[in-house]
Amino acid sequence: EEPRGRYGATFGNAAFFASYIAMTFFLTLAAVREYRGKWRSLVYVSAGAQLCAIFLAATRGTILALLFAAASTAVYFAWKGSGSLRTYARGALAFGVVVVLLFFIFRAQLANAPIEPVRRIATISLTDGTVSSRLFLWEKIGTEALRAPFFGYGAEHIEVVFNRVYDPELIVEQWFDRSHNAYLDYFVQFGIVGFLLYLGIILAALQSAWTLFRAGDSYGGYVLLALLVAALQNFFVFDTVLSLWLVFAIFAGILARTSGSVRALSMPPVPKVISYGLALCVAALIIPISFLPMRANLLLAKAYVYHVADVPKTIDFLESGRSLHTYADLEYGYQLYSMFANQQTSMLTGEPRLLSFQLARDVLEENHRQYPYDGRTAVYLAHVLDRTPPEATLDEARLRMVIDHAIELSPRRLQPWYLKANISLKKGDAATTPAEKTRFYREGIEILEEYARMQTQSADIRFILASLNLSIGEKEVAAQWAEEADAFYIPSSETARRATKYYLVTENWPQFARYLSDIVKEEPENYAILYDLAKAKFLSGDRAGADEIIARLKVVSPAVLETDPAFMAAIEAK
Repeated sequence: EEPRGRYGATFGNAAFFASYIAMTFFLTLAAVREYRGKWRSLVYVSAGAQLCAIFLAATRGTILALLFAAASTAVYFAWKGSGSLRTYARGALAFGVVVVLLFFIFRAQLANAPIEPVRRIATISLTDGTVSSRLFLWEKIGTEALRAPFFGYGAEHIEVVFNRVYDPELIVEQWFDRSHNAYLDYFVQFGIVGFLLYLGIILAALQSAWTLFRAGDSYGGYVLLALLVAALQNFFVFDTVLSLWLVFAIFAGILARTSGSVRALSMPPVPKVISYGLALCVAALIIPISFLPMRANLLLAKAYVYHVADVPKTIDFLESGRSLHTYADLEYGYQLYSMFANQQTSMLTGEPRLLSFQLARDVLEENHRQYPYDGRTAVYLAHVLDRTPPEATLDEARLRMVIDHAIELSPRRLQPWYLKANISLKKGDAATTPAEKTRFYREGIEILEEYARMQTQSADIRFILASLNLSIGEKEVAAQWAEEADAFYIPSSETARRATKYYLVTENWPQFARYLSDIVKEEPENYAILYDLAKAKFLSGDRAGADEIIARLKVVSPAVLETDPAFMAAIEAK
């Protein structure tokens, strides 16, 4: 996958990668004294490579945790150290203060730096999209978690809480199954008991490492820093098997090192055949825990390769994957929705499209029955049913039931409201008389107006209402909705696309150009949209802006200019 400035190595996720490597970095330093000569140099090189990898991952929580660990180490040795060690520590603190001051002085310039880690650190603020999303999650999910403080909502049920509090006016991301705070995650899932258990393990591990360090064992210092980084960065990320396992392994190592003596466990005599049998059972667990999920994932990948070219083969791969009975069933539903809604519904016809629809519908229906609390499945199922192809019969009653359930699970999410209105809008499009079309359109508009009353500052729904009212001749009402939408608009390509539909029909070229510009900012290589922006600028009287875009397109994409030779003739004639 394109890294877009951040690298996640084989973990795929940059945050998972950085959070794990940040701990192994200190364990690598702890191992230095076990080697001599070139081998020791190689270990130092390895530690440097890990620091470089963390920098390339550009995970701000991990970088800040490492900086805090470094500052804490310098403060400790500047105060408690002696000789050259104290001198170096004080020098490092002075250098750090200068670097921090320079960082804040040149923060605005660094925010536009081409180096992704530097840019991400410099753009940290309460208005930053990622930061504001995290603050929203912590506030809303934390408040909701207080309603079940003792036992929580259950394992892997954070998404249920998120869907309940999701508000598109306050957060950009559509779906979350974690709060991006490990401590809050445990509280939401398991209540105060689970939270205190997790916090107790972290604090006990830190205290044991501190005791080991104070006893003069240098390993204690390294593992203390590794655990400190883990504890700090978990305020911004969430536990994975990799990072949580390493915390437990480090804790176990500390306890073993501080036990003072090694003794064998007192066990009653057990026949060897039983011992071997138990060992074999434990080893066999690798099949359901690791091998089958891996197999299901590979089969899903194979299905995706053929989902347009060979639908029957895709179905065979998917059925094989689902027959493994792993917890990939939800993900299979999500991916089937994506395949059908984004590619198959428009790229296929006839029996292949019908088979694709039936498979997506059946898998999502099964998941909806098995996980009735999963709002994402409900929304996706409603969308698939809404896109029932001509080769099948739409079950409108079932569609309405699923939509109502999706709204119940996530009241402020636009998609189910739009799908509910779309039932009437489709009937309006199929109407044979203007009066009948207007009646059905008004039914759909009333549903969306109900949503607009709930989302008082949503530009998205207001642009939709503006276009719908315009389509039935309510120009003044449409203009009012568009005016409100302009006032609440926050730049985003999705909302801008809705705006351009309205302003194109009304031929308001300055506004049309304004919103096209926002789309171009998010999609700079979409030269077809850029060409449309040149036309909009030309029609709005900005001849210089149009000429500038045309000159650029002649260099980067001359072929797109040939799609509208009439416009090129008009602009060159003037």
